[in-house]
Amino acid sequence: MAENHIAVKHTREALLVSLVRRLMVVFLQVYPGDIYAFGLVAWTGNDVLNRRLRLQAESKGFRLDDTRLFLATQG
Repeated sequence: MAENHIAVKHTREALLVSLVRRLMVVFLQVYPGDIYAFGLVAWTGNDVLNRRLRLQAESKGFRLDDTRLFLATQG
């Protein structure tokens, strides 16, 4: 009886691992037309590109995020 219980437990764990491997997370961001370009770059560019763009903006006194480019003095 104990062997059956162990087999069932391992089968459940294998099923759980299989389900987790198939899990897909989808983020849906909706931007108005006037800020669409900022969202597009933020969500489709890779981390290196996004970091370089933010650092370049900061070196010129601006801040960049997924909604706008603005002066660093503005909140």
